[in-house]
Formats: sequence, structure tokens, C-alpha cells
Amino acid sequence: MDDAKSVLLRQLLNSLPEKLGPEKLPHQCLKDYELTLIRLIAEGKSNRQIAEIIFLSEGRVKNMITQLFGKLKVKKQV
Repeated sequence: MDDAKSVLLRQLLNSLPEKLGPEKLPHQCLKDYELTLIRLIAEGKSNRQIAEIIFLSEGRVKNMITQLFGKLKVKKQV
């Protein structure tokens, strides 16, 4: 994973309150595994490294990240 992706994710995390609205805080709408994914991505881990850490296939991790970014209304993944 490159620095651009980590920067994008940090910007996304900073904008979560605006994206979710005042009625929901990030921890109220994200599942534990989604928060773990966000943390690992922000640490700069690759999909392969994340897969090894959480004991899933790399393909499953890619799908989970795609779904997470969709949920957070991220339009572009770097």
C-alpha cells in the first residue's frame, strides 16, 4: 500500500462526522472488523498483509475494503 492511499484514508476518517451526519458517530455505524480494516489501511498495510493478519484470503479482504469504501461513500480508492 502506498502513502497516497493512507493519506486518502486519513482524510476520509477526518470527514466521517460530516458524511454520517450528526445523528451517528463513526463507531456507531461501523462494525468492529471495519474499524480494524481502517486501522490496518491507515498503518499502510497491503491487502496481502491485512489478509495474513486477520486470517482471510486477499480476495476477501479486497471485497471487504470495497464494501467499506462504498459504505463510507468513498468515490476513489488510490
